[in-house]
Amino acid sequence: MKRKIMVMAVMAALWCCSWAVQAQELKIGYVDTDSVFGTLPETQVQQKQLESYGKQLQARLEQKQKVMQQKYQEAVQKVQAGGVTAEQQKALEAELREMQSDLQKEQTAAQANLTKKENELLAPLYEKIRTGIQMVAKQEGYTYVLSNNVLMYGEEVHDITNLVITALKQ
Repeated sequence: MKRKIMVMAVMAALWCCSWAVQAQELKIGYVDTDSVFGTLPETQVQQKQLESYGKQLQARLEQKQKVMQQKYQEAVQKVQAGGVTAEQQKALEAELREMQSDLQKEQTAAQANLTKKENELLAPLYEKIRTGIQMVAKQEGYTYVLSNNVLMYGEEVHDITNLVITALKQ
């Protein structure tokens, strides 16, 4: 009986030792992806393209809004001058409501298109950053690399941001 207890105790000790060794092999780093993103030269190019696209969308929306404003002003003048019947006034109101609805739909579509364009332009940059992080993690022996956005605390020694920036510049 004593022998069984002794064997179990030795096995438990070995298991604990192997667990401690495994835990020591775990190496976790973190990276500030926003800082890495800001250092890439392609970022400025992509941001300018996105800005230009956004301005184009905005100009189209402003033009449609201007047309709607003109139509509204004309309708108000006609109604105030008494040059329209009640039936014509209802038709003008319906037309203006339809124009307003179309403008709102176009604004929603423009926002969706801008988001889609942003994803298209920036996805390759984020992929480049991810590849750089993987490369540094393998070179430096990190088991896991977290974004500093989800990290509550991390010792500065485990911040691999500058290593990733350097790797991407090469």
